[in-house]
Amino acid sequence: MKPVYLVTESSTNTEILKKLLPTELVYRTEFVTARGRYSASSLSGTILSERMRPVALVINANTQEEGAIQEQASTITSLLLPASSGVPYKVFMAVPTVEAIIFQVKTDLETRLAHPPVTSVLNSLNAGQIQILQQQSLIQQITQFLANVLSQAA
Repeated sequence: MKPVYLVTESSTNTEILKKLLPTELVYRTEFVTARGRYSASSLSGTILSERMRPVALVINANTQEEGAIQEQASTITSLLLPASSGVPYKVFMAVPTVEAIIFQVKTDLETRLAHPPVTSVLNSLNAGQIQILQQQSLIQQITQFLANVLSQAA
């Protein structure tokens, strides 16, 4: 059993995070794909309470309005607190979505169609582009949380 879980609300989000997070963290993290935001939150609570393993929950904010983002994060964090029993967890809000991260590379991706299949974009990323995307705040925050939890588990 892997020492930490990363829960997302869609297979696309899981695919993107597996591609962008450091390989050593991906290898040591159990990725769980839920079917939507509420399912992801519920599943995270179940993992915390029943498996007693740390959880990183990544949710699409679906907005760029700071007040709404903070309210969503606060609400989900509060709902998970009773299930945690002291087990570390963190809610990460992707602004506006996880998918938006991969379209921030300003290279040949600009010449692609407006909404190409995410898989083809991920497969076309070179090492330099991945490195640029790994510097995005969300990816850095998730990386730091997973690294901290995994170092405590060792």
